[in-house]
Amino acid sequence: MIAYVAAPRSKRAYAFFPRGDELGTRVTMDVDGVPWTGQIVGVVGSYRESNIAEDPRPELFTAYAQTTIPGNTLVVRSTGATADVLSAIRGAISSADPDVAFYNARTMKQQVADSVAQPRLRSALLAVFSIVALILASLGIYGVIACSVAERKKEIGIRIALGARPSEVRTMVLAQGLKLTAIGLVLGLAGAAGATRLIEGFLFGVRASDPFTYVTTCVVFIAIAMLASYLPARRAMRVDPMVALREE
Repeated sequence: MIAYVAAPRSKRAYAFFPRGDELGTRVTMDVDGVPWTGQIVGVVGSYRESNIAEDPRPELFTAYAQTTIPGNTLVVRSTGATADVLSAIRGAISSADPDVAFYNARTMKQQVADSVAQPRLRSALLAVFSIVALILASLGIYGVIACSVAERKKEIGIRIALGARPSEVRTMVLAQGLKLTAIGLVLGLAGAAGATRLIEGFLFGVRASDPFTYVTTCVVFIAIAMLASYLPARRAMRVDPMVALREE
């Protein structure tokens, strides 16, 4: 007697039983070279066995007397203190069979934390590198725009002398910064799309092609670019036409 679990039900279960007639079906498997036959008595939902970051896999549940896998896992739900619960479980197992080993006792929180420890570390490192890249990008935009404003100081002074309003000068400088950002975003999005498979190994619960993530990233970069361009734009608004013309 076995209970069949599909992962996920809509794909796996129907792949084996497209007509949905799995209940009562007898299946035979090769277990260590010995044929083993069981009857499906139920179908349960998908679950992740040892790591919540992995995809669900097809599983078979058997009765304890039929199991061929050594070792057992005991799961207990409790509202008491962890130490008290473990002591009670240890005592109950010892009273039933002193030879049974009781080891690797962990709370569900610890189990989940251990299962995502490596993905979490990779995500933290990726976040640190991303923040460093964002800072370098903002400094680069600021440096390019500041240098451009310094080189175009005479031009900006002439524009102001001919009647250009400070807001127009500011818009001109900010537009230059946004243009550079747009070029960088296009190249970055193209690179991210090409590295989708590599990026998926660093993510959990989020698809590498998630549109919300791409949109959020673009908005953040645009906001950073505007902040980086604001100081040079503000400096350009304050250019004195007479001083700018005398310097050349």
